[in-house]
Amino acid sequence: MSHLYNSLIFRYLVLFFVLVALPQLVYAQIDYTQIVLPEGQRPTSFEDYLVQLAWMNSPETKILEYEKTKEKRKLNCSEWTG
Repeated sequence: MSHLYNSLIFRYLVLFFVLVALPQLVYAQIDYTQIVLPEGQRPTSFEDYLVQLAWMNSPETKILEYEKTKEKRKLNCSEWTG
């Protein structure tokens, strides 16, 4: 009986986690401007400076900047052609 009771509680805990906690984790949005200061602002501490520097030098940031300029060029070319 005890094993059945523990198994039932475990199932309810898993069900609770899936229905309540998991959607909160999936749909949570992170505001990176609160974590990493924008490029024009001076960091308040040395740690913030290191984080900002790492953010600016990360490969993902460079790739996004490249794709952004590439899309701008495509948009400009499409405006020229009509």
